[in-house]
Amino acid sequence: MKKLTLTLIIYLYTICVYSQDTNCTFIGILNKRIHEKALTLNLKQDWSNSITRSVDNHHKLLTLEDTFILLLPENYSMPCDGYLTSHFGPRGNITHPGVDLSLKTGDTVRSVWDGIVRYARPNRGGYGNLIIIRHHNGLETYYAHLSRFKVKENDTVVAGELIGLGGNTGYSTGPHLHFEIRFYNSCFSPEKIFNFLAKTSTNIAIISKNVFLPIRNDKHINIDEEFRIAGSAMYINNQVSDDPLTN
Repeated sequence: MKKLTLTLIIYLYTICVYSQDTNCTFIGILNKRIHEKALTLNLKQDWSNSITRSVDNHHKLLTLEDTFILLLPENYSMPCDGYLTSHFGPRGNITHPGVDLSLKTGDTVRSVWDGIVRYARPNRGGYGNLIIIRHHNGLETYYAHLSRFKVKENDTVVAGELIGLGGNTGYSTGPHLHFEIRFYNSCFSPEKIFNFLAKTSTNIAIISKNVFLPIRNDKHINIDEEFRIAGSAMYINNQVSDDPLTN
């Protein structure tokens, strides 16, 4: 009888854990360790006050084999007091790149985390009056359709700080807040982090290629499921010399 030999090949990709980098000297980058890793993956991100996104990393992120685990701060805020009216994901022939939250014109809009305002001006691409904040956890948040700005570009803000007032500017059919979260310019569902019904947040964000796929009616993050999707073979970079949690 012929003996059948099976060879099992396991591809082990890197999963790196990153905390907030509040000690980083600001040069347009608010998390030096994430940026250093991103550069090795050919991911680029500029600091510009005049344009929303200058580099398209989406295709690279869809083929990303490594996983970033971002440790999110305990101090956070919901962007506004309203309820969820529209999910991230397919909307007809386009992808809705964020979520919509109910509010009235003039209602308070807040920064969800500490950060620095990169963009605060009227936008011709449909966002209307738009604020973009870059955060110490490596993410950027977008707040669109505002009626008024309460911060200016390059301002430092803290979680819960008033940044603008809700409105109906840009491509909008009524007052609401359009809210996005982006990693290196590529959007993913804010419901991966925030539960807009319970007004709560997770303490980690798992960034793998799967998170950038537009899934209809995406729901609040399930940590066990996210780890399963990211891959069953995982390696956490915890060597002392390279530990991203030392700062």
